[in-house]
Amino acid sequence: MIFSGSAVVDWSNTSGFGTGKKPPLVAIYTGHYTKKPLQNQNLAYSNDRGRTWTKYSGNPVLDIGEQDFRDPKVFWHEPTKRWVMVVSWPTHRKVRFYASSNLREWTHLSDFGPAGSTQGIWECPDLFPLHVEGGASSEDHQESSPSPREERAGRGTGRGASNKSGLLSPALSSSAGGEGEDHHLRPGGGIQMRQVDRMTKEMKWTLIVNVGSGAPAGGSGCQYFVGDFDGKQFTLDPSFPGPQPEFVPEGRLVADFEHDDYGAWKVCMESLGRRLRRKTRARRPGQSANRGRISRTRSGEQFSGR
Repeated sequence: MIFSGSAVVDWSNTSGFGTGKKPPLVAIYTGHYTKKPLQNQNLAYSNDRGRTWTKYSGNPVLDIGEQDFRDPKVFWHEPTKRWVMVVSWPTHRKVRFYASSNLREWTHLSDFGPAGSTQGIWECPDLFPLHVEGGASSEDHQESSPSPREERAGRGTGRGASNKSGLLSPALSSSAGGEGEDHHLRPGGGIQMRQVDRMTKEMKWTLIVNVGSGAPAGGSGCQYFVGDFDGKQFTLDPSFPGPQPEFVPEGRLVADFEHDDYGAWKVCMESLGRRLRRKTRARRPGQSANRGRISRTRSGEQFSGR
C-alpha cells in the first residue's frame, strides 16, 4: 500500500529521472506492507507534469526495518545544496532528518523528540522557515528567491527577488517583476512569498508534528515547535515552554466525601430539601423547604427565598 508523503520539482535533475530539458516531478512516499510489519520510503517520478507516474526500480530508497516509519516531507536546503527529508518515527515520538544529493541515496542526520505532546503517536511532519515579526519593513527584507529556471532566463534581479538568507531557494521562487512588485503563486513555480509588513531579517524554522489518537484535547491533533535548523539538526528555541505536569499535584485535603461518615460533615436533609427530622420550622409564604433560593420549579412556580 502507498501511504502519504510529498513531491518536489527536481529543477536540476539531480535524480536523473528527467528527460530532455523538462525537470521531473519526484514523489517520495511511504510503502506500507500488509503481510509483514514494515514501512519504508519510496520514489516515483513523472515527466508529463504529473499525468502519469513511474515507480523507481531501486525502491525502497530508505528502509530502517521499522513497523512504523512514515510520512516523508522532502525539500531543497539551499545553504547545504542538498535535499532534506523529515520523516516521522511514530511510536518513538520522534522525527528523523535525512539528507541526499540525488533523492535516491539518503544519509541519517539527526533526530528530534520526544517533546510537547507525547501521549499519541507522531505523524505527518513538516519543516519550513518563517520571518520573525516586528521592526523593519518588508521592502527591505523580502527574501524570496528566483527558481533555477528563472536564473537561467536572467530574471529575478530586482530587490524583491533577492535571497539574502539563502534559505528558501529553490522551493521559494519569485515572479519576474521589478522592484517592489507583489509576489504570487505562478503555476509550476512552487511556493511563493508575499510581502508582509513589519518583517525582520531574523528567520526561525517551524517544525509541524501531528499527533494521532492521543492529542491533549482527545483524538488527533497538531503541534508545532519553533527553533533553528542548520541543515543537519533542529534545535528548539530556548523560549519554548518547558514540560508541564500531566496531573494535578497533591494539595491539602480540606474535606473528604469518599467514606460513609463524610468526615466532619453531617447529613441534615434529603436531596429534595425535606429535613430528616420530623420537627420542622414553619415557613414563610414563598419560602422553599430548605430555606434556600429557588429560581424556578418544574411547574414554573417561582420562589423568592430569603
